[in-house]
Amino acid sequence: HHAFVDWTPPVALDLEDGEISVYIDGHYKPGGPFFERDGRPTKIGYYARDQAGNMDTCNFNIYVEVIRCPVRSSSIPDGYRVCHPSYDMVLGTVCRYGCYQGHTIKGAPSRIECLETGQWSSQKEPYCEKTKCSAIEQRGKLSFSCTADFYFRSICTFGCDAGFDIPSNQRRTKVCLASGKWNNRYDPDCIDVEPPSFEKCPNTLMFYPGDNKDTAFISWNKPVVIDNKDKGLEPTQVIGPPPATEQEVNTYNVKYTAQDSAGNEGRDCSFDIVIKQLRCPKLYPLPYMGLNCTGTRRGSECAFSCQDNSALVGTKNAYCYRNGSDPYANWAMDFHPFCKPSNGCPDIVPPDNGAMACDVWVGGRFCHPLCSHGYSVLASLPNFMVCTENGIWTNHKKLSDCHQTANSTSRYVTMSAECYFRGNCNDPETQAEIKENFMAAVQNSKSYM
Repeated sequence: HHAFVDWTPPVALDLEDGEISVYIDGHYKPGGPFFERDGRPTKIGYYARDQAGNMDTCNFNIYVEVIRCPVRSSSIPDGYRVCHPSYDMVLGTVCRYGCYQGHTIKGAPSRIECLETGQWSSQKEPYCEKTKCSAIEQRGKLSFSCTADFYFRSICTFGCDAGFDIPSNQRRTKVCLASGKWNNRYDPDCIDVEPPSFEKCPNTLMFYPGDNKDTAFISWNKPVVIDNKDKGLEPTQVIGPPPATEQEVNTYNVKYTAQDSAGNEGRDCSFDIVIKQLRCPKLYPLPYMGLNCTGTRRGSECAFSCQDNSALVGTKNAYCYRNGSDPYANWAMDFHPFCKPSNGCPDIVPPDNGAMACDVWVGGRFCHPLCSHGYSVLASLPNFMVCTENGIWTNHKKLSDCHQTANSTSRYVTMSAECYFRGNCNDPETQAEIKENFMAAVQNSKSYM
């Protein structure tokens, strides 16, 4: 803020005395320092006096103007500035710029100087650019996210698509260093970690032998293997009989396994194969009957025969068969055949104003007489009449006609409710009532005789 100013002192001449001495007024001297005074001058004065006492003066002003450069910011983003002198940007001031770690100075020289023109040696101010590492490329199943793109101190975290993962011996993150290089040179890999799975794994499969066979042909579709990476994987059967083979009646366990190219093993596909022999219910001979069966399994036959004094009612032969896809077998007959003795009882004539309900029982018949409502008998009707082996009905002598009880002087008995019916015997509702009464009589009776 000052300048050294030098000048030649003035010379004083007198006509009488010639050259006389000159004196400066004040402490200023040529070549000394003079300071800036905000535009105000420093006044310099000289005087000279001759022997007669006459005096003359010489005065002039010295102005000191300091050359300054424009003030710049004290710092730059991610960097700094150091100037000397640091308190004023005067001529000759030198400023140096620098950047913090992980940044590089760009755009202008890092050293500038204030010139006599009042301008800096570079009009542009430098800036600090973050160091940038090489770009990470998206590849395969690998994905990543970074905190600050690929610049210094950015942390990039890696991940994988569903079903894949990074091996334990590889890093999941990498950091961009100040040198512009990643702390880990290589990106991690994504390996398959999801095991395959089975689609359409069968449940228990049932098979049935054919007629008169103890084996069955078994077959099924292989379960389908689904994998997130490998397509067309084939299952491996490790337990059980192979498909499309003939096997004996039994229960077999079948198990399939699957492994993908990465060595991942999925859950097993396991199911049972059941080969079941279909059988019909065992048949037993009824009275007077001969029965000859080849067995009870599917395809077996039974032949029915009767003794000489009886006749067969029903089919002579019954075949054990399976109807469609039913899981069971039945005998091909409408009812169990029976033998009817040849000396059968004559048909019973129903009582007048009454009815007779009959049914077949173990080769014979038994009947239950009834009276129409409003009619009764002098003595109770027999509960049941049974056809015996000698062709005679039991209680046939107790059967009598039914008489109207209204306005009658006779004393008729009152029978149990199952011995009466209402309506016409040709009416379906009346027939249904007679059947119900017949069954009630059976249930309430301890003996049919």
